[in-house]
Amino acid sequence: MSPWSSKTYALYPHKTVAENLGVSVGDGRGGKSGHQHPVRDIAGLLRMEELLARKPRELSGGQQQRVALGRALIRRPQVFLLDETTVQP
Repeated sequence: MSPWSSKTYALYPHKTVAENLGVSVGDGRGGKSGHQHPVRDIAGLLRMEELLARKPRELSGGQQQRVALGRALIRRPQVFLLDETTVQP
């Protein structure tokens, strides 16, 4: 399975950034089963720790893009297939 991000970023609008990141590693509730550590690690890597409590509608396009990228990174895949699909025209 190769993680990827679409141009729409496919973020859950009703979930916070932390919950959106946690969906990729947890039980679908956004890091509530001991998955807070990977969420915080990825948030730190992408320099978005201060955004963890925000909802996608409160983020800029670039911040939404980082959340989408974080969802791919948090799974720690062996291969990344990236394209210009995350570039805004």
